[in-house]
Amino acid sequence: MKWLYKLEYRFGKYYIHNLMTIVVIGMAAVYIFDMAAANAGFSMSNLLSLERSAILSGQVWRVLTFVFVPTTSGAFWMLIACYFYYMIGKGLENAWGGFRMNVYYLMGMLGAIASCFIIGYGTNVYLNLSLFLAFATVAPDTTFMLFFILPVKAKWMALAYAAFLVIQLLFTFIGNPMLGLISLVSLGFSLLNYFIFFGGTMFRNLKEQIRISQNRRNWRNR
Repeated sequence: MKWLYKLEYRFGKYYIHNLMTIVVIGMAAVYIFDMAAANAGFSMSNLLSLERSAILSGQVWRVLTFVFVPTTSGAFWMLIACYFYYMIGKGLENAWGGFRMNVYYLMGMLGAIASCFIIGYGTNVYLNLSLFLAFATVAPDTTFMLFFILPVKAKWMALAYAAFLVIQLLFTFIGNPMLGLISLVSLGFSLLNYFIFFGGTMFRNLKEQIRISQNRRNWRNR
């Protein structure tokens, strides 16, 4: 991560403060507007979402505004989602600092935009997933109260979510290979920021585990 240290050294004071607070407020505002305008048949989310054809026709604001599109339609779950995104966003800001948090989020946005131009549309769902995966990696023992009852650590939630995505992709490939490929492209590009930030550490840890296993096997053989 030397490139990140150099980038922070040169431009560390240039970043959006309280980034996730802004994103969550924007998401809540769009949700409220959509609910208020539902009877009129107008959707703000449709105007802000990430669509290749719309961007190429001149609606370039979508490359920024798609982060404000609500990720759920239920009021209760929307409230939970906003609180959850705010909490993990603030947790990453406290752990990394605002500049690194901005870089991570921007890289996730660029990945989502890249997938949009490849498959025709994009979403902020996997971008928000990358935030949670980063939080679970940085603070794996943080405990969440699942359904306000069950205490679950962040690392187990992240593993369960990852397993669910893998199973979902497998079933999608079986049912519709083209749709499965589209989902895989969208997921892969949106998680590039996670692998760029943590891929090196994951690879070193894997090598270390392999080395330890080999040493144990050699010791038993002796």
